[in-house]
Amino acid sequence: MLLIICSNPVFSYVSPDENALFEAVKAGDTQKINLILRKVVNINAKNEDWKTPLMVAVENNRLEVAKLLLAKRAFVDERDKNRRTALMHAAHLGRTDFVKLLLSKGASVHLRDINRQSPLMLAAQQRHEDIVELLVSKGANMNEIKTNPNFSFASPSSYNDNDLFEAVKAGDTQKINLILRKVVNINAKDGSSRTPLMLAVQNGRLEAAELLLSRRANVDDRDKDERTALMYAASKKVELVKLLLSHGANANLRDTWRKSALMFAAEAGNRDAAELIMSRGALVDEVDGKGRTPLIYAAMSYETGRYETAKLLISKGANVNARDFSRRTPLLYASNIRKNEDLIKLLLVNGADVNARAGDQTPLRQAEEIGDTATAEILKKAGAREK
Repeated sequence: MLLIICSNPVFSYVSPDENALFEAVKAGDTQKINLILRKVVNINAKNEDWKTPLMVAVENNRLEVAKLLLAKRAFVDERDKNRRTALMHAAHLGRTDFVKLLLSKGASVHLRDINRQSPLMLAAQQRHEDIVELLVSKGANMNEIKTNPNFSFASPSSYNDNDLFEAVKAGDTQKINLILRKVVNINAKDGSSRTPLMLAVQNGRLEAAELLLSRRANVDDRDKDERTALMYAASKKVELVKLLLSHGANANLRDTWRKSALMFAAEAGNRDAAELIMSRGALVDEVDGKGRTPLIYAAMSYETGRYETAKLLISKGANVNARDFSRRTPLLYASNIRKNEDLIKLLLVNGADVNARAGDQTPLRQAEEIGDTATAEILKKAGAREK
């Protein structure tokens, strides 16, 4: 064994065995580390930056190595040339599992580096809020960052419902987790009576929605218009629809205007969402407060998926001649949209009445009024009358 006594903080010598230890730590080679440590090797050896193997394990994200070194009694609060400890490095890098491990081994939350920065300050600088809470729970002084304008986020204990709404909209699952550890209502409602789950869905935040549901958010809660998260999801990513349905969302609920999730999906041209919702019992010819069916919503849609959605609904038995309370059929709505020939043909081939009337309006008259000659020709060939 080579004994080194070094009084000069800028000078460090690493023996061959110690160098091998550092390399094995970087590589995460626990087998080799065990072999090296059977020799008389300083487990708290320092490299040119005065970093110990434990610090190097933290920097290289080698959690199992850190556990091994600590089990072999590595000194948890050793310092590098900047007076930083392993905990400071973990806090700065946002390595939550390392912070938990080091704290469990008695790492001090009160030490400061050469710049008078504590682990709490280093975590706060990088906005690692889960680590901030961990450090505070172990006695770190929140005032260290409360009084510093560079650390401008709330104390974990001061979060409220509005903070949850903002975190959900941003899709910040780390912050959501932090907030939900406090006494915050997961089904809180904003000014429009929307819950965090609804906001997650509206903003397309799948991971946030998964997290909220895992914490037992009410999947069928209603906003001021009686809409549910599923109704919002119907016009969004199909993964959101799958998620909500897998958590028991009711596919047959209606909003204030009797509009269903299936209707929202049809209106958005979201074919896959419509199929999923129907698989959970939604009726293909259900009507809303205006007498409109899902097919009527697909026919009046300007979205690119309207054709495939209408095709699906028809394949499931949708009535192509259904009339809403204004007496308009799917064909009457579709013929009022330019460059809609594919949908017009689909409706006609499935038996749509080419001469259906609503007042003085017919499909042909509507096509001519908007100057859509291609649709007008299709309708005439199908037997549309001029009057």
